[in-house]
Amino acid sequence: MKLLHVVPTYAPGFRYGGPVASVRGLAEAQARAGHEVWVATTDRDDGVRLDAPAAERLGGVHVRRFAVRGPARLRRAPALPRWLAENVGGFDRVHTHGVFVATTTAALTAARRAGVETVLAPRGMWMHDAFGARGRWRKHLWLASLERRNLESLGALHLTATLELEQLPSHLAPRARRIVVPNGVERPPDGLDAALLPAVARELHGEGAGYTLFLGRLHRKKGLDLLLHALAGAPEAPPLLVAGPDDGEERALRRLAHELGLATRVHWLGPVAGTAKWALLQHASLHVLPSRSENFGNTVLESLAVGCPVLVTPEVGARDAVLELEGGRVLAANQFGVALCELAGAWLDPKPRRRLAERTALRFGWDAIAARLERELGAPAVGAA
Repeated sequence: MKLLHVVPTYAPGFRYGGPVASVRGLAEAQARAGHEVWVATTDRDDGVRLDAPAAERLGGVHVRRFAVRGPARLRRAPALPRWLAENVGGFDRVHTHGVFVATTTAALTAARRAGVETVLAPRGMWMHDAFGARGRWRKHLWLASLERRNLESLGALHLTATLELEQLPSHLAPRARRIVVPNGVERPPDGLDAALLPAVARELHGEGAGYTLFLGRLHRKKGLDLLLHALAGAPEAPPLLVAGPDDGEERALRRLAHELGLATRVHWLGPVAGTAKWALLQHASLHVLPSRSENFGNTVLESLAVGCPVLVTPEVGARDAVLELEGGRVLAANQFGVALCELAGAWLDPKPRRRLAERTALRFGWDAIAARLERELGAPAVGAA
């Protein structure tokens, strides 16, 4: 099949995090499966213009980037609708990612007019927390005007977790099929030895003390404050390493850690990426994601892929993977205290960690996820207008 993904930002623009990585993983897996895969995107990342060619072949995928004009957050690229009008009829399926952006509206409109099947992945933007955030009435107006006909003729909604399905407003795209296919995970790099760890993690690992890891943006929705309270009530738990960029909460979180008497038990690493990130996960005793709202949580799969157990709240979409793979626990944050000690100690043997990594690769590797999506969507519908 000839497939088109339309997404506001694409590699090498990873500042938006999970959605960009997951679209790339899916597109490249589909290309490996023998499909002709294209990506139409913009030249913008979060706050910056990408230094990347307008057209290139990346990981077996044909990528076309279009220049954004006007407010960057809307991703309005005037040349994109023209390109879509001229080319969309040659594709078997159009898969758009994200909502309340001009790229999605342009793609759905062009595909509807050409009678090409459409799939929309809201990427969590229709969940309660995101939908009710700022600009709520503008969002309702956008869906009722710009997107109304597109949603009425939409072929399928691609949701990444049962949590996203549970929170999906029933009046949106009522005739579209609802399919739940999770994100996948890339294969971890080889040779993730302790020498790659940041200094404090290397020291703890060398002493045999172990560490608990929080990996993510320092944002209120990530629930790190909840984890700090749980850690304060679990004096026997391993030290906590906090890795991730500040998203407005670091100062308040550091103050909270001090007030809770955790100054010597919490270590702040800042952003960590690449092999250092993978090494942190590989050698952690436990990875914790205590989010208040998380449509998926790619770091959960990355942790499981290296055999590190995970503790998450029920508000994390990737809870499904944790339960399916028996790779940790799903608990309310106020129950984390005991689990911080129990889970870290229960996974010291490398054999169950290795088996967990193998199960994760088999069920959630990108090739397996792309095949699952193809099965769920089936043969492309004809005449979708």
